[in-house]
Amino acid sequence: VVIEFNGDVFHGNPEIFNENDKPNPYNQALKAKQIWESDKQRIMWLKENYNVSVIVVWENDYRKKGYEYLKQYVINQLKEINGILI
Repeated sequence: VVIEFNGDVFHGNPEIFNENDKPNPYNQALKAKQIWESDKQRIMWLKENYNVSVIVVWENDYRKKGYEYLKQYVINQLKEINGILI
């Protein structure tokens, strides 16, 4: 299992940015839609080449909902991946 913690700016959190926004300060030509596609391709590559499940956690969720919420979210995702009913 891979747990990916996505920063809102560098990964263009879709709850904050529109597809044509350019959130990344280090590459201001890169649109959020391009970032999302790159992230999607990376996740598919991980799944195909390493046979792993990927859990994505967003910075904004951590900031708004806190550690305990995210801990429970990850636990629930792990249970779902392993076919355990909650």
